[in-house]
Amino acid sequence: MFAATCRPGEVYKGYDNREILTLKSDPDFAEKLRQEYKDIVPGFYMDKRNWNSIFLDGRVPEEVLKALCDHSYNLVFGKLTKKMQKLITEGN
Repeated sequence: MFAATCRPGEVYKGYDNREILTLKSDPDFAEKLRQEYKDIVPGFYMDKRNWNSIFLDGRVPEEVLKALCDHSYNLVFGKLTKKMQKLITEGN
């Protein structure tokens, strides 16, 4: 998994029932993003060092969001076995 979406309920303080996208990230990069964008927070229900949650109704530019999706995918894809990577890239 490289991405997940959800809308945490009202019992989860700070999420305010807003829809979020959670993406994997390099730990240092994840922290930098949280400092740069108030709508990027530690990953909801994930390892807070390696995952960020982005409020989809927030002020993170679309091009940044797309780049973060690519970054997350590449991190997860890079950890797969060579055999699995080949299966995915060849579509078999």
